[in-house]
Amino acid sequence: MLPAALLGMGCAALAGTLTGSITVAWRIPSFIVSLGVLEMARGVAYQLTDSRTAYIGDAFAWLSEPVAFGISPAFIIALLVIVVAQLVLTRTVFGRYLIGIGTNEEAVRLAGIDPRPYKILVFSLMGLLAGLAALFQISRLEAADPNAGSGLELQVIAAVVIGGTSLMGGRGSVISTFFGVLIISVLAAGLAQIGASEPTKRIITGAVIVIAVVLDTYRSRRAPADLNNGNHQRCSGAGGYFLYHRFPRAEQDPPGERTGAAQGRSGDCRAGLRAQCAVARSLKARCTATIGLLVPNSVNPYFAELARGIEDGCERNGYCVILCNSDDDPRKQRSYLRVLLEKRIDGLIVASVGEEADLLDSLASVRTPMVIVDRALAGVDADLVRIDHEQGAYLATRHLLELGHQDIACINGPAHTSVAKMRLAGFHRALAQAGVPCARAAWWTATLPAWAAMAPQRNCWATTARPRSSRPTT
Repeated sequence: MLPAALLGMGCAALAGTLTGSITVAWRIPSFIVSLGVLEMARGVAYQLTDSRTAYIGDAFAWLSEPVAFGISPAFIIALLVIVVAQLVLTRTVFGRYLIGIGTNEEAVRLAGIDPRPYKILVFSLMGLLAGLAALFQISRLEAADPNAGSGLELQVIAAVVIGGTSLMGGRGSVISTFFGVLIISVLAAGLAQIGASEPTKRIITGAVIVIAVVLDTYRSRRAPADLNNGNHQRCSGAGGYFLYHRFPRAEQDPPGERTGAAQGRSGDCRAGLRAQCAVARSLKARCTATIGLLVPNSVNPYFAELARGIEDGCERNGYCVILCNSDDDPRKQRSYLRVLLEKRIDGLIVASVGEEADLLDSLASVRTPMVIVDRALAGVDADLVRIDHEQGAYLATRHLLELGHQDIACINGPAHTSVAKMRLAGFHRALAQAGVPCARAAWWTATLPAWAAMAPQRNCWATTARPRSSRPTT
């Protein structure tokens, strides 16, 4: 009998697959297709049994016999199915997809998820569980009756709606549906206890269904109004919510401007929707095709040329660059770093960042692939592209010395940076090798803009006789 039971459950799953395939392929309301396939399956049952009850004996009676505390294996299996289904619905990606499809199938599709296989799989699972429920009923009746289950579809709808599942989709719970089944069962048992006739039972069951649907519709219409703040409306998406701006109606525009204003707003809505879809697709693919670039001064020709090269390289590989200029301000650097990470960038390029402890801690905690440019940062695990600043300053200073110059000034940058210290070390090394005392040279710990602002002081220093030991500093 076990092969026969498995075959019956397989046929039920096949019927569910057929229902889902027709619904998805032709975009027919699933309720109509389900009723059609139900009547077809019932007709096949009548044909196979010749419209008579088939007695099968006690082969499956053990499913309904109590084993402990009056609980049967069928009830235990049903509880396990409920628990597993609830966990799948609430704790897995598949479950969130199902909620998203029920809420807004178009949003799920635009998010890069094909809802069709998930819908078909759900119908198949429902068919399989219906076959399991039929097996439980056979174990109780010890017979296969083709008329068994007639009218249960209405009770199922009532139990689901009473359990809080929305017929509009997007809200539901397997546990709540279970309690809805208990309520319907208690209602049926109560009506039987008071001796209600069969027509009375049907009237009351139908009234319960209508009331539950009305309450569900009212609740669905009331929910967005509760979340609105006058300017926004809730739009359910794949497992969550989007907030989009509610634009005024075109009828509110001044005469003569309605068409243009309405078209402009329509274009804004479409642009906003495309932006939301792009974000949704990036969340699905876990790739935004963006690279963050953090530089200290975009006006500096060095960093401007660096940014241009990075942008060209990213463009050739299908990536966009988000440029942030920190002005050598650690506070702005931390702020921009937080913004870039919130944008879910695929990579981060950091050029010439300050070396404050909290900023270094922030960079050390970054899990995004990162490249450091221009200087090494202690404790930061990242690839490094660095210029040998000490050797560069040494070569530049030696070149001037070879030309016969001895009164040489060095602008090495902000004093707190390691780059400035390396440049100054190369400058002093060249002077020492040439035998020129440091007293005959001058160096400024200043940035290029500060050096430009010092023009009067530099002219005075260049034209005025001064002691050899003086070194103007800023």
